[in-house]
Amino acid sequence: NLSVVFIDTMGIFWSMKFPNDQQIELLEKWNMQPRGFDNVKVYVPHKQVEEFQKSNIPIDFGISIAPYEFSAEDWLLAFNLKRTESTGIALEKNINELLELNQKYTIEDLITKIKDDAETPDEIKNALNNMLTVANQWGVFGEGTSIEEIIKPGQISVVDVSRLRQTEAWSVRNLIVAIIARK
Repeated sequence: NLSVVFIDTMGIFWSMKFPNDQQIELLEKWNMQPRGFDNVKVYVPHKQVEEFQKSNIPIDFGISIAPYEFSAEDWLLAFNLKRTESTGIALEKNINELLELNQKYTIEDLITKIKDDAETPDEIKNALNNMLTVANQWGVFGEGTSIEEIIKPGQISVVDVSRLRQTEAWSVRNLIVAIIARK
């Protein structure tokens, strides 16, 4: 009844669904037979589902994360911003204001909030708009996948983030790990 979650950065753990026929001789030496696991579920960023399917990779679900599930600190870490620099201050301020209102905001809502912030200079607004627009293209933000869907007794959940573009891969991977670990 254990729940197992792999964050797969190499795109290999989906193969646990199939028997390891490539090493059959080695398995036979140990009196074992190759077998796949029925309890493996593969999750990929929801905007990449079609890409994985076209590659004939057996995925089960798209995964998305609601932007409001992240703290301002999580966003600062994702963008490698300091709390004491202008961009970080503006981002944290606007996120905290949305969170104080208990708003379930989207990235578009956050961009609008920042654009409407009279205290933030246009240069900072433009920088944040760019960062958030790029983040929205990562393909992981949406309504959110509940943790109960991912973590089930007796299930091995593979969250495959291997096809995220390298330029943003570590930031996105860190965000995904952060939210899953927190939950």
